[in-house]
Amino acid sequence: MKSIRRVLALASALLCTSAAALPTGMQCPAPQWPREALRYELEGTTTVEYTAGKDGSVRNVRVLKSSGWRVLDAASVQQVGQCTVRPDPARDESSHGFLQHVWRLEGAERVRPLVVAGSCTPTARFDEFSHFTRPPREGLLVRFLVGAGGKPHGIVVDTSAPPDLVAEAVAFVASCQFAHPPELPGMRTDTGYGRALLRPSSPTR
Repeated sequence: MKSIRRVLALASALLCTSAAALPTGMQCPAPQWPREALRYELEGTTTVEYTAGKDGSVRNVRVLKSSGWRVLDAASVQQVGQCTVRPDPARDESSHGFLQHVWRLEGAERVRPLVVAGSCTPTARFDEFSHFTRPPREGLLVRFLVGAGGKPHGIVVDTSAPPDLVAEAVAFVASCQFAHPPELPGMRTDTGYGRALLRPSSPTR
């Protein structure tokens, strides 16, 4: 628990959330970083779409382009849903507006642990772990924390999939070992992410 508090305190000092310039007359609360996103040091850009009512309320908020992380997207939707605009009886309530949140942690370059080649135990449907944002084949996006001995824990699957496939992906990632590249400069962190890659013949559903 103490280590989690230390990470949260550090992240809160280094976080930076920015949004595109608000339309004239629009007021929004400051985006709030979810504690879970801070603990896993998640970053990304969420673009949301919304409509404005004649009474000044903001409605029908939805994610137009995901940050890649559901927890950040949900925070953006919640924040925009609390915005208001100047009331206008003549407003076209079917017209759409857009806002973009950039979720970024500032400070020293982070060096995340990388998978040790050949350390993962293949399963019936997963056979490789990739840190590439665009891997060569389909997989499930996962995030995790790395503890002593390079073993992952707190594994979360951020791709929608059947429960049995999610459970298998968690077990696959848990079998892997991770280590920091010794040649890379920067601040070592215990957070990691990547994709558990499906065997070519394995369906996601």
